[in-house]
Amino acid sequence: EDPPRILGLRRVEPNRSHELVEEFMLAANSAVARELHQRNLPGLYRVHAPPKADGLLEFANWAKFVMGGGLPALHQRDQLNAFLARAASDPLADVIFNSFLRTMSRASYTAGPGEHFGLGKDLYLHFTSPIRRYPDLVVHQQLWALDSGDSPRSLDQVAEIGDFCTAQEIICDNAYYAACDRLKLRHVRTLEERDPGTCHEAVVAKVAGEGLLLFLPQLGLQGFLASSLFRDQQYRRSRDTMALQTGGSGKSYKCGDCMQVQIRRADPVRGELTLQPVQMRITRDGR
Repeated sequence: EDPPRILGLRRVEPNRSHELVEEFMLAANSAVARELHQRNLPGLYRVHAPPKADGLLEFANWAKFVMGGGLPALHQRDQLNAFLARAASDPLADVIFNSFLRTMSRASYTAGPGEHFGLGKDLYLHFTSPIRRYPDLVVHQQLWALDSGDSPRSLDQVAEIGDFCTAQEIICDNAYYAACDRLKLRHVRTLEERDPGTCHEAVVAKVAGEGLLLFLPQLGLQGFLASSLFRDQQYRRSRDTMALQTGGSGKSYKCGDCMQVQIRRADPVRGELTLQPVQMRITRDGR
């Protein structure tokens, strides 16, 4: 259509063939990284630092309230892997994974080798996609120069390219996520115009002083619900329980709670989604 119209949103699930291809790509990238390192050849390595301890502690406290149970131990990479495997079967897996990703540092391109924490690799780089990713092409050019007898780029030249590629990647990622959210918001606004007052399932992802940050799994969007929109407006944030509590009715709304909401305003230009409550469901199973 002109202009194009979004017909719907659907979740893309990985399948076995995709996972197999990814494993081959990881193996190829790791092998080339070892080759460059053994030859002492400057290359664009992909480095990912471990998450900071204070960020992991904050996430662990948050996860304790969302998943129940005690404080999860997340000091080592194998502990993190075990936790994420357990979280994958949780009904709130999307919320948990999104929150966890915010504790992770960004990966970057460097001229020297370093740990890739996310993949558990001591040496890693990008090699398998030279037609769509410039760092991969740089690695190809370095190997080709060495094998053909030409002079490869120096360490300083590769380092400069690495800084540039890292900066450009951040810009592209931000633009991509902003565009995705705005397209979703345009679709939500169209749905609301067609059928006003539609109810949506939402999960409390974060408690703020002014209200709740909610995740809508069916839409893959986050929205904000102001505490002033609740019937009992005397709410306060409790830091100990990560909840929004009221002294009047005794209700509290904490991370991981499910609720029904309606769209109050979907603004594709600002990239904002504001929500309003329909009926709170205090427990995670809706009772």
